[in-house]
Amino acid sequence: MTLMQRNARYALFLILALALVPRLFSLTWNAVPHGDTEMDVRAARAIAAQGNLVIGEFARVEGPAYLYPPERTGYKELLIQHPPLWAALGAAVSAAAGIDAYLALRILSVVAGMAVIVLASRFARIFVNEAAAIAVSAWLAASYLMIDFSGNGSLYMVQAGLYVVWLWTAVAGGVVGKQGTRAVLFGVLAGAGYLLNYQMIILLPASVILLLPGNGTVAAKLARILVCAAVASLIVLPWFVRSAAVYGDPFFHQYWNLTYLYNKAGLEKIFEGNVYRYELDAVQKASLLADMVLEWLPNNLYYAARKLFILAPVAFVVFCYGLIDYAFSLKRLRRVFPVLLLLALHSAISTLWPVVKFRYFAPMLPLVFLLALEHLYAVRLSERVRRILIDATLACIIVLSFFTYRAIPTHTYYFNGAITTDPFGGSEEMRFVESHGLIAPATPKGTGPLQPAVPPKGPVPIQP
Repeated sequence: MTLMQRNARYALFLILALALVPRLFSLTWNAVPHGDTEMDVRAARAIAAQGNLVIGEFARVEGPAYLYPPERTGYKELLIQHPPLWAALGAAVSAAAGIDAYLALRILSVVAGMAVIVLASRFARIFVNEAAAIAVSAWLAASYLMIDFSGNGSLYMVQAGLYVVWLWTAVAGGVVGKQGTRAVLFGVLAGAGYLLNYQMIILLPASVILLLPGNGTVAAKLARILVCAAVASLIVLPWFVRSAAVYGDPFFHQYWNLTYLYNKAGLEKIFEGNVYRYELDAVQKASLLADMVLEWLPNNLYYAARKLFILAPVAFVVFCYGLIDYAFSLKRLRRVFPVLLLLALHSAISTLWPVVKFRYFAPMLPLVFLLALEHLYAVRLSERVRRILIDATLACIIVLSFFTYRAIPTHTYYFNGAITTDPFGGSEEMRFVESHGLIAPATPKGTGPLQPAVPPKGPVPIQP
């Protein structure tokens, strides 16, 4: 081990020690399940307590109120919007340690958040160099986005970590070994990713694209692709079987999520008694595609660019210059292609959705940082200028993290950040934190600012 490698290792240990402190605080700030985590908590508690995925009960109401016949499940609400892996992991830790499922998920998110720093650092070492490895670990350690999502019990730090592992498999051929082994690993990551978050379905086409080039005959390449697809299919098969058994359709969980798009596009429902469904004809499919490409995509890309300008200060500007350079250098494009491909697919599946959720930035940010560092060390710059840009990015991240901490009474992104009026003129986040005792109710204008309330002790029950 060289002196530089030894110093880099010491630097990483120091960064990890410093990163752990705010992440442990984040674990305590996230006092109640919220946002996208709430459903996984209910599912984890159901698995741990009952051994099933019953997360609530439907009210017995008259009229069209259900997407599927409630008689199939006895008016029980089952987990379907999310896949089961994250809830199952939380239930396992909950049962093993004798703790509440929400605390178990928060502990897992802290572990995953720390792992992301290590994984990104190790990948940056082979993708760029030792200095870039230290830089990306420091940036991720200081980012308030990564701090909060490392303690809120959500699955997005695991998603970020799996993304980096996939990149390692794609880039580090010497580590992975034979092409067949690479295909199997791609399949495992694609299957496990899909059971973690449906959004990670992108890993399968990304893997297929990377398995197409390279050495070997066409038959050998097709065989590797089939191996990848077969491994992924075997991993997700139980979830498809469950959908078929419960709802009569192996792809019903996917259809259920797509109804969000249909509803946002204003497509009409077809009612049969108290059950509704969507059946899209060619005109409706064309209309939906037009909404996705012409309306949602540009608006969401603009929103994402604005957010990344804040979440990755200075680095995002460097990243944008890098995108331009890749278009004019085939050699560099080939080198960064796996990272660029993953980022492009993640951005596409996020921005073609009606609304880019803030949580989508958690697995995206490490990819932006990695490409920014690649560009910094690829262009001709003096070491002094490069050091200034890296340090300026870190300084801005720290300052913005401090201001974020001060601006949010709960110190956590309960929905999308600071408590403000939402785009529809409402204050849903304010009502949420007030109803759970996280801040005192708003006082009349001019009588004083909001004050944080003492978080309730012990697990907070969730209403289905």
